[in-house]
Amino acid sequence: MRKPIIKSIGDILNLKRGYDLTKNEMIQGNIPVVGSNGIIGFHNEYNVKAPCVTVGRSGTVGIPQFYNKNCWAHNTCLYIDDFKNNNPEYLFYLLKTLHLDKVANSTGVPTLNRNFVHPLKIKYFEDINVQKSVSLILTQLDKKIELNNKITSELENLAKTLYEYWFVQFDFPDANERPYKSSGGKMVYNEILKREMPENWQVIELKNICEVKSGYPFSSKDYASNGKYKLITIKNVQDNYISSDTDNAIENIPTNMPKYCLLNDGDILLSLTGNVGRIGLVFEDNLLLNQRVGLLKLLDKNYHSFIYLTFLSDNFKNILEKISTGSNQKNLSPVETEKLSILYSEKVLKNFEQQTKPIIDKIINNYKENKKLDALRNFLLPMLMNGQVTIQRQH
Repeated sequence: MRKPIIKSIGDILNLKRGYDLTKNEMIQGNIPVVGSNGIIGFHNEYNVKAPCVTVGRSGTVGIPQFYNKNCWAHNTCLYIDDFKNNNPEYLFYLLKTLHLDKVANSTGVPTLNRNFVHPLKIKYFEDINVQKSVSLILTQLDKKIELNNKITSELENLAKTLYEYWFVQFDFPDANERPYKSSGGKMVYNEILKREMPENWQVIELKNICEVKSGYPFSSKDYASNGKYKLITIKNVQDNYISSDTDNAIENIPTNMPKYCLLNDGDILLSLTGNVGRIGLVFEDNLLLNQRVGLLKLLDKNYHSFIYLTFLSDNFKNILEKISTGSNQKNLSPVETEKLSILYSEKVLKNFEQQTKPIIDKIINNYKENKKLDALRNFLLPMLMNGQVTIQRQH
């Protein structure tokens, strides 16, 4: 494998500013309009033929994106309009190593000027076969991550559909394995919920099967730059998963911190401030629960899928929004959340857990695998680009 040479970015590619297009000017179509950090809409025509490689120019600056389709490059990004006979995927990954956000003009809204990017000197493999070999390894990792994400999305939709059938439409399997309500199962009106529910079901408060525990108020003196434990805050609670891209870490756990604040696989977290009601699953070790993030502590493991999917449902999210307080910033009370009424049938909940546990387990495993793949790609990326890791050709 030949060694990389030093070149300026402008010698190996040419960046061009994208084009203005307001929301009102977008005409319905299937062409993605790509901005500084991804797709921002769709249009009926394109201005860049596939493949399209962009870099955030304004706002979210310096992040490269790759699109294997025709696109409309928006003025908030730069795009490569000349690959100069180089492999497009290779150039995309090369740009990812450059941390171009540090080149941006930081006065006011951060802006990346292509005239500041083109003169930058970088290590670069001129041999197109080497470029293809390097990009193949990295694209295979990214494609596996993308495939896992698609599978996870389908599994989540499947779990939500099952929840809808069982606990909204009440077509859970009856004693004869037929859909209960559709097969004539008896329904009774409940005054508390102001709706019909299956006969012999109960209305209970959430706290009877699940407690809402608040995180620990860590102090800045607890922070450590390379601490063993990552601190999970509100911004880490995304819909469906917990991001571990944290600002702070902890080396030594405070002696008075509740044990539940050291999180475990499968723990369900709830945002209590700001965008309240976001729910996500934990899939990593050594995470600590910060204040204003709630842990849904189950009183029985057979309620895991039911509680997770209940909080994930649009109807329950609306209820959480209504009981939140505050005008400028919403706050969700764990005590008031625990008082919410839910429908309950121990037999049905246990059956539901048996049906959905493999689905939720697979979702968590996919998150875990993607985390490892992402770390492997980020580890290999700079070493492949600067020649520290070489690829043996098969003869």
